[in-house]
Amino acid sequence: MTPYEIAAVVEASGSQLLLAQPEFAELGEQVAKLSGRRAVTVPELRPSTRPLTAEPDDLAAVLHTSGTTGLPNPSA
Repeated sequence: MTPYEIAAVVEASGSQLLLAQPEFAELGEQVAKLSGRRAVTVPELRPSTRPLTAEPDDLAAVLHTSGTTGLPNPSA
């Protein structure tokens, strides 16, 4: 996805804060500027030692498709 497409997703989320890992800090700043949000670079986090659990109806991923609009639309 381009920074413009990611910015559209961020805008649609309603979030005022954009978190980015260090390797994506530059992209995060671009997206924040395009979407009027504040970007914060967070340090690399250690993996959790907690076991992962999920129920059959839990959402596992949100994909985005441009469909006919040309803008990202979430699809679960």
